[in-house]
Order: sequence, then C-alpha cells, then structure tokens
Amino acid sequence: MGINNKISNRVAALLRDDRISHSVDSERDCVAADAKEGTGSSNWYPIYYAAMLENSRDKALCRIARAKKAIQDRLEQLRSAPSAHPRETRDLDNAWNYLGILLHNAGTEDGRILWD
Repeated sequence: MGINNKISNRVAALLRDDRISHSVDSERDCVAADAKEGTGSSNWYPIYYAAMLENSRDKALCRIARAKKAIQDRLEQLRSAPSAHPRETRDLDNAWNYLGILLHNAGTEDGRILWD
C-alpha cells in the first residue's frame, strides 16, 4: 500500500470518528457565524490554538466548535490532495483528541476549574 493510500485511509477514519459530540446547538451557531472567515488548509492550526488558549468557558465552546470545523475541512482537503507535510494527518488527529478532552471537561462540573 502506497503512502497516499495510507494517508487517505487514515483521513477517512478520522472523518468517521465521532469522539467529539455534535449535540450542542450553540456550536452550530458559532460555526455558522465564523464561516465567513474560512477554514482553509493553512488556517486550521491558529483556529485550534485559539480554542486551546481561550480563558472564557462560553467563548471556548464556540472556539472548540470552530476548530472542529477547521479540522474537518482540512481532512476533507487531504482526501483529494495529500499534505506536503507527512506529520499533518497525525497533528490533525492529536488536535481532534485534545479538543475532545477540552470539550468533555467543559461539560463537567469538575471541568469548570479550567476557566475559573
């Protein structure tokens, strides 16, 4: 199996992954409001980074939703054109996992300490 096939299979697996819940209505509103800024191939990391560093819990939920969308958009792009950077798929996977942890903690009573 060639490197492009391996990357394509990994990207497809990440797109099917539902570790981060899509059940929060405000997430969809946030993503829709931010759609005008775009989430092109070079934009996913700054959007993700902003989500990870957000101090406000309410703003963090919005930024997490936006980062999830940026990662999903980049994974879609990688399905047709592999990245010039072989680590990008792994970086996207790690970012997805960290957003899931952050989102999980944001939804729990104990997780509030992250923003207090």
